[in-house]
Amino acid sequence: MLNPEVESRLSQHSSSDSIRPWPSAAMVYVKVMWTVVVCVMIALVIASQFLPNKGLYWVQEEEQTCAHNSVGRTSVREGLSEAEVEANVTNVLPGGSWWPQDCESTWRLAVIVPYRNREVMVGPFLNHMHPFLQRQLLNYTIFIVEQSPGNKEFNRAKLLNIGYVLAQRSGPYDCYAFHDIDCVPEDDRNLYNCADQPRHLGVGMEKFKYK
Repeated sequence: MLNPEVESRLSQHSSSDSIRPWPSAAMVYVKVMWTVVVCVMIALVIASQFLPNKGLYWVQEEEQTCAHNSVGRTSVREGLSEAEVEANVTNVLPGGSWWPQDCESTWRLAVIVPYRNREVMVGPFLNHMHPFLQRQLLNYTIFIVEQSPGNKEFNRAKLLNIGYVLAQRSGPYDCYAFHDIDCVPEDDRNLYNCADQPRHLGVGMEKFKYK
C-alpha cells in the first residue's frame, strides 16, 4: 500500500496529464496552409525579379480592342494564280485563317464562298479579300467550298449549307458572310462587321452600274 502523500502526488500528476491541451487537426491544417502561402509568396517575389517587364505590357495590349484601318477605295488586281497569291500573302495560316496579334478583334467572321470551275477568279479573290479583311482587323477564316466536277447544275445553296456546317465545326464564329467568288468589295468603308440583323454587303455592283 502506497504512502498517502505519494498516492496524492501520483493522482495530481495523472489528472494534470489528462487535461494537458493537444493541438487539434484544424490547428495543424491552418499552420500547414499558412506555411504554404508564405512559401508561395516568397517564390513569386523571387520569380518577379527575373521576369521581363514586357510580359506585363503584352497582357495589357491583348485586352485592347482593334481599331479599323481604312484606306478608302481599293483596286482589284486580276490575272493572279493561287500560287502567286500564296507568295504574296504570307501571313495567313493554313486553312485561310488570320487574326491580329497586337489587339483583340471585336468579331470572329467566317467567309463562306461556293465555287466551281472558276479557277481564274480564285487568285484575284484571295489576293483582294485577305488584305481587305486584315485592314479591318477581323478574326476571320475564308472557306472555299468547291462542288465536285460533273454535269450537274451548280448548287449554290447546298454549298453554302455545307460551308456553314464546316464553319460551325471549326468555330465558334460571331457571324457568317455568304460570298460570291466573282464579287469583291471596292471600298474599305464597306465593313464586314457582325450585325443584329442579316444585311446585304454588296448593295451596288459594277456590272449593274452600282444601282
